[in-house]
Amino acid sequence: TVAGDVSVTTTTGGVKFSWRNVIVTRDVLVDVETTTGGVDVDVTQEEELLGNVTLEAEATTGGVNFAIDIQGDVGAKIESSVTTGGIDIDGQVGFGGTESLLRSDNYPAGSNFNVSLKTTTGGINIDARYTP
Repeated sequence: TVAGDVSVTTTTGGVKFSWRNVIVTRDVLVDVETTTGGVDVDVTQEEELLGNVTLEAEATTGGVNFAIDIQGDVGAKIESSVTTGGIDIDGQVGFGGTESLLRSDNYPAGSNFNVSLKTTTGGINIDARYTP
């Protein structure tokens, strides 16, 4: 259970963050960030949340890998931006939109992940899956 905001940051090195069917009791902010290195975030949520999750993943120099697998009444919006590099969608099921703005077919839902992915120098890889 997460009852407040979560921050995982480093200056040099990579950051890995996994979220598996976490219970939130209110809206929360999750911040995953590195200055030099990569960011890997893996989200799986099959159960409804009791609030919305704002998830920000950022690397100044390095790539961002983001995977999300959601089901039921959990929606997601993924906004991505890069200065130097590209955005690749490795997998996309139940999501529509562009590389820079993806939404699950049910967004907005009863509870949502509002995701922001950013890198200055590096690429962003996204694997997004939604199952009703």
